[in-house]
Amino acid sequence: MPPQKNIYSQNYTNPQPTPSQQSYPYPQPQVGNTTTFYVPRKNKVETLIKHPIKTVFTCLSLSVIVLSCLLITTTSLLLTLWLRSYRALTQEKIIAKIVVSPIKKDENGNPYFEITYKPQETENALQAWLGIGGRVKEKEQKVELPGDRFRIEADFFRWQNTFTVLGLKPMFKVVRITGDYSEIEDYNLLTHKAIDINGGPDKQWKILKDNANLFSWLGNAYISSAGQDVTYHERIFDLIATEDGLVLKLSQK
Repeated sequence: MPPQKNIYSQNYTNPQPTPSQQSYPYPQPQVGNTTTFYVPRKNKVETLIKHPIKTVFTCLSLSVIVLSCLLITTTSLLLTLWLRSYRALTQEKIIAKIVVSPIKKDENGNPYFEITYKPQETENALQAWLGIGGRVKEKEQKVELPGDRFRIEADFFRWQNTFTVLGLKPMFKVVRITGDYSEIEDYNLLTHKAIDINGGPDKQWKILKDNANLFSWLGNAYISSAGQDVTYHERIFDLIATEDGLVLKLSQK
């Protein structure tokens, strides 16, 4: 009788784990097949077409936003340029020295004189508003004018209280020097001459002055002038800016 194999003495070797089993010692769940359903998205153009009221409202909203940005940018730029061309009136102060020559006569016996405008250094309205300090000096000018009297003009603008709370100061700009006559006969018969200073009156100020009723909520634009007679001696005047306008006084220096 053939010998029987001892099943208990047979050597068994454990099967080597697969790489996936080595990496994951725990049983891995079986992932079943999944089905993805495609849901078509609505076309934005079709949505806008189907909802005309919403389309109109959206277009109007975008237009208002764009126009508002353009208006704010343009207004800020114009205000900055305008404030730079004006001088701030924070207190009564001397803004220029005016040197007037003795009166002279031309070949026809008509009077004329020479006048020199010597501006002092002052801060402009933009510097005063921003509080950054600084000094700006205008260009000195000398001119010959007919007559025996002179007059200096300046454009002023005073903001309404709403804007003064925001730091905006009253401001002014010397714009013109004019030769004049003390006698009415000479005034009516003889020639006249004037020169612009600092570019003369600007367009923004003219618009505010000519449409005072429309822009009364913004402030008040007005003209101030000061004049003196020309004598047979050279004289030097202080041109002073006050809240009420220009003043000419004989210089003590």
